[in-house]
Amino acid sequence: LLPALPQKWSKGEIRGLCARGGFVVDIQWADNSLTRARIHSQIGGICRLRSATPFAVTCAGEPMATRKDETGIVDFQTAAGEIYELSAQVETI
Repeated sequence: LLPALPQKWSKGEIRGLCARGGFVVDIQWADNSLTRARIHSQIGGICRLRSATPFAVTCAGEPMATRKDETGIVDFQTAAGEIYELSAQVETI
């Protein structure tokens, strides 16, 4: 998510992006980093994402199991018609 965001666009949002695999995506960002995303799965299946910002995934308020590979790609199973919320995870020291 947000792989090539221009520095001038440090804050913003976009809605209704159609993504490969039957997903519609809304994204919000601040300080050039992902803050939230909403993914509507139209046909179900695996959603596969890459983001420089770590995130947690929920559906209907419940945490979703995700899998992250060695290249940083995260995937999770979706069901047709469901909406998945991604929230940036703040790293603590």
